[in-house]
Amino acid sequence: MPAIRQRSRSVARAWRVWRWAKWGPFVVAAALGSACVRGNSAEPPTAAAKAKAKAVEGGILPAQEDYYAVDVVDADHAWIVGSYGVVVLLRDRGRAAELQPTPVHDPLFCVSFLDPSNGVVGGRAARIFRTTDGGRSWSPATVPGVTENVLAFARTRNPQRLWAVGPRGMILRSLDDGATWEDRSLGKDITLNAVTFVNDREGWIVGEFGTILHTSDGGETWERSEEITGLPPYAEDVTEEVALRVGIPPLSKDDLYLFDVSFVTPDTGYAVGAGGFVLATVDRGRHWTASHGGTRNTLFKVAPTPIGGMIATGILGTIVRHRGESWVADEEISHKLFTWVRDVSFAPDGALGVAVGGQAAVLLSRDRGETWEMLPRERLAALSNNTS
Repeated sequence: MPAIRQRSRSVARAWRVWRWAKWGPFVVAAALGSACVRGNSAEPPTAAAKAKAKAVEGGILPAQEDYYAVDVVDADHAWIVGSYGVVVLLRDRGRAAELQPTPVHDPLFCVSFLDPSNGVVGGRAARIFRTTDGGRSWSPATVPGVTENVLAFARTRNPQRLWAVGPRGMILRSLDDGATWEDRSLGKDITLNAVTFVNDREGWIVGEFGTILHTSDGGETWERSEEITGLPPYAEDVTEEVALRVGIPPLSKDDLYLFDVSFVTPDTGYAVGAGGFVLATVDRGRHWTASHGGTRNTLFKVAPTPIGGMIATGILGTIVRHRGESWVADEEISHKLFTWVRDVSFAPDGALGVAVGGQAAVLLSRDRGETWEMLPRERLAALSNNTS
């Protein structure tokens, strides 16, 4: 596999990506898992907030936590995880919610359920927990030899096989639905943000420095995709004359910071990242073409919709849909939601879609992602009183 650029050789480029993406500190924390801010403000908690925190188990405040991931199994089972170990189960197409016992008080960054009973959550310091009773109880998984944050899960066609990725080239594999894990890490100081498989053998991983890795042998080996075309000359939308005058450096594929990847067929896939960039491939990732996904805002997640399209989410309430040859932003949501949307998931039949993000943002769709409505904050706040 070609050598992966080390962080020490790429600090300047990474900084340029962060600068033009215009992330705030809370967005960086949510996206990278490198830090986690308790609550939704840099200000110390008020006396009322402290008193309320003592009244609930573990101090979890469902109407204030940041939500990082969601997995919708069906219209009656959608799990949401986030800061301070919060786990929320949505039922009845999102009309009912339940705050489940938390296995940890550190942030949880990812969740994956095989069915309404069996699932895993992953979070800070390689902590992975497994449930076999729908989240009523959790047991720690065996994760040897790594201490990095678990940022994303993926299942292969055999759903008992799970993959997980994170910082410092961390790759983990489980063959028993997340009960035990083996270390398959790269041994490189590079953050891997997302992983996906289309069958038991073919999968992709994306991360910082434009990293796109592909396996065709079930993860035994990974090869880096190098062919990315269509990038503009500069990250900023300026002429060459202006770029030279103000010192804006040229943009290269190594400057890309990729957060997610999803394939709709073994041939056709999309990766999204900082600055609203979308990379598309139609040849199993051998070649990628870059464009902007209807926005300059950073995109965190890309996923197929039940009606055959694609949807991506990002900062400042960004939701964009791929229709035909273009990406179209949902202006109604972006004008109402002033936080980041970190993840989105749909039931296989499209009866329920859920998107989650900062400041307890939970969006529901019951029409296959065509329209979205906010889950009332009062419904989340009421969960604190039901914790036992």
